[in-house]
Amino acid sequence: MVKGYSVIYGINYNETTSPTMRMETFQAVAHVAAANGWILHQVNIKTAFLRGILELGEEVYMKQPKGFEAEGQEGLIWELQKGLYGLPQAGRIWNKAMNQAMLGLGFMRVKCEYCPSVKPRLILS
Repeated sequence: MVKGYSVIYGINYNETTSPTMRMETFQAVAHVAAANGWILHQVNIKTAFLRGILELGEEVYMKQPKGFEAEGQEGLIWELQKGLYGLPQAGRIWNKAMNQAMLGLGFMRVKCEYCPSVKPRLILS
């Protein structure tokens, strides 16, 4: 199993930052949206941490979970290719994956924050 509590910074991982939006920013965005009649969307992705792909050269290993051991290979470990819950860097991995997906959909990151994304619209007069 992934035992994030047993890893050591600088040896097993180097970066853990997982940006979140400040409450003040959310309040400002909600206020502007309400004043202009805009629609806001918020998502909760239950399997978020399972979507981020580990960077090239980032090696993460784990023991086989009980009940999933390959017969005759119970002592082997797995090398992960994606993030999992329990990894200290899982939030950072997910944030990078989500940001890339949002950029691909035409959104852009707000300059003063890391999490909110906006999609500029073409306004015709």
